[in-house]
Amino acid sequence: MKLAAGCVALIALTAGQVEAASINLTAGQVQEAIALGTATYQHLKSRAQPVDDLDPGYVVDLGPDIGRALLFTEFSAVELETRRWLAINRGFKPEDVEPVLQPLRGKLKFSVTLVGGQRDFLRAYTARLEQGHTRREPASWDIFRGSAMEGSRRRWVASGQYFLRRGTWTSARP
Repeated sequence: MKLAAGCVALIALTAGQVEAASINLTAGQVQEAIALGTATYQHLKSRAQPVDDLDPGYVVDLGPDIGRALLFTEFSAVELETRRWLAINRGFKPEDVEPVLQPLRGKLKFSVTLVGGQRDFLRAYTARLEQGHTRREPASWDIFRGSAMEGSRRRWVASGQYFLRRGTWTSARP
């Protein structure tokens, strides 16, 4: 499936840069993420663009008829939350950081959305993330039926969540 290839590409690109993704952020890296979120917010707001979308570098989007995968890291979560909080005219304070980081501590989170032509399209698939010889089942997935896609009577979507703990991924590079 094309989305699987996109997810593999996302893993390959990210796995080699996992240290840059910064698992268990330091105080300096948190400040860096907040500064980036603030700058990105100002840039997007000045162009009247949505400020609460995940940075494109963390997204594999293969179009409305196939699906997409999103990668969440501690850094991307802080950066995104900073933008969201600024959008509601509230600053992102030091005490706001830990609740954002806690669900991702030491992990990478993949959120995968698939699109099909029938409500029960997932019955024909096995939903798992593969890296080399390692296969991971999703932490959550609606395996029996999708939800109606907004604006379409013939398309259905289903979403799954995957969590990879530090030390359980490897770089796809030789």
